[in-house]
Amino acid sequence: LRHDRWIGGQRTVVKTPLRALEPALQHYGVTASAASEVYSGFNLHFRVTTPDGDKHLIIFRPQAGKPPREFQFDLWQYILAQGFTLLPQPVKTVGGQDYTGTSLGTVALTEWVSGENGSLHDDWSGPMICKAAGVLADLHGAARHFRPAPAEADRLAPLYLPADAWVDRVDEIVADFGDRTAADAELMDAVRHRVDETLARFDAAAYASALASGTTVVHGDYRPGNLVINDSEIAAVVDLDAAFWESRVYDLAYAAFQFGGKEGVYPQPSAKPGADFVRCYCRRWPLTEAEQALLPFFLRQVVLKRLLVGRDAEPRLALLDQLDSGLEDALVRAAA
Repeated sequence: LRHDRWIGGQRTVVKTPLRALEPALQHYGVTASAASEVYSGFNLHFRVTTPDGDKHLIIFRPQAGKPPREFQFDLWQYILAQGFTLLPQPVKTVGGQDYTGTSLGTVALTEWVSGENGSLHDDWSGPMICKAAGVLADLHGAARHFRPAPAEADRLAPLYLPADAWVDRVDEIVADFGDRTAADAELMDAVRHRVDETLARFDAAAYASALASGTTVVHGDYRPGNLVINDSEIAAVVDLDAAFWESRVYDLAYAAFQFGGKEGVYPQPSAKPGADFVRCYCRRWPLTEAEQALLPFFLRQVVLKRLLVGRDAEPRLALLDQLDSGLEDALVRAAA
């Protein structure tokens, strides 16, 4: 979404999002006077100014090994139909669809949600953490009976594998990690040790029970940066692009770290914020005995999943050390 412009005899790259986005906006019958990129992960996100207010345009970028893009839209529509109000409301295309194919790729337009990105919010203390936990429980409740056809596990990247398939393939994943990162013997020994202790905490029967009693899809990246905050209230949950087939306990474990300190699954300054998140979530929707039994597994797996795709191995190993030294016990007690 850039073009070259000659300025003072120099070729300069200048962003022109509005001009580039016009082919997408035509599908919605929308005219716009301004557009700016607001944030991006796997997808590109733009704030677009139109005569009837700002809109949010999303360009979906396919990634090998992710669940099919239709899964995101089906989940989005299903959750909205259950009365969950904190997903951005879609704007229909001229043909009445919630998304459309364009020369830029698959795009969707939603109403703009006013507020700041949650990663910029500076008060993730007990009350705000409890609000975020309650929203996640409500989101899971809305998706509780969503039963899409699962993707074939051998076509999914490791980040999107459900627990049982990840367990089956983890030796291959560890070997691939070593090949890609040229990890030394000491690091590989530490990783294998952590994988072995994680596998020892996986209970296949408890996992099957958990899938039957809770949601079988997760947001996949529930963190402050994927919330919109307006006047100390959560105004929206955004970015379902990491959603995949899994027990809700995965999201709970992931969020316990994300809201426990500096955003990112890294060592936590204290156990209290993460424990507060787990406790507040379970007040809204308690875990079953099977789900409680799986929490120690998922607390380790959410760290290892990202470590094994090559993301910050050393700090993630340090977080596993912290789990050993009391963090796990605090989070498990909070869920009981």
